Amino acid sequence: PDDKTITLQLIDLYIKSNKHEDAQKYIKVAKEADPTNSTLYFAAGIMYLNQSRYDEAIEELTKSIELNPNVYDAQYGLGAAYINKASEMFVKANEIMDVKKYSDAIDQANEVYAKALPYMEKAYELNPEDVFAMRSLQELYYRLKQTDKYNIIKAKLTEMDNQLK
Repeated sequence: PDDKTITLQLIDLYIKSNKHEDAQKYIKVAKEADPTNSTLYFAAGIMYLNQSRYDEAIEELTKSIELNPNVYDAQYGLGAAYINKASEMFVKANEIMDVKKYSDAIDQANEVYAKALPYMEKAYELNPEDVFAMRSLQELYYRLKQTDKYNIIKAKLTEMDNQLK
């Protein structure tokens, strides 16, 4: 049980086998042995993200970034967790018939979108050629009515598309 290499191999095996609960159990053991290993928090966060467990993903990915802020995947993953959570909130808001309650639900979803922005901007800063981060930023800038930034990202994406043709 004290062999970190075996624990990490078990985690990897369970992740690849889609046995998330078992993987999370061993990630917890590994985090207790090595609480400053940002990769463990990242792995836990991505598993939660893939299971649409956004609050748990946000918690784990935030810790990963606190430990190592210059990892593109963690920044992008945290931004994606907020975006997915906000998107889910929008779907639920569309079921609300009361205008005031609907408006409040939309405002809350937009607040969650806003939380994604610094992480997507950092991901883009870390990897400025990444189309996924750019498209996410384009959506965020549009939703948050940041027209100037939206137009800059849109132009870069158009330029990239034109280069591929």
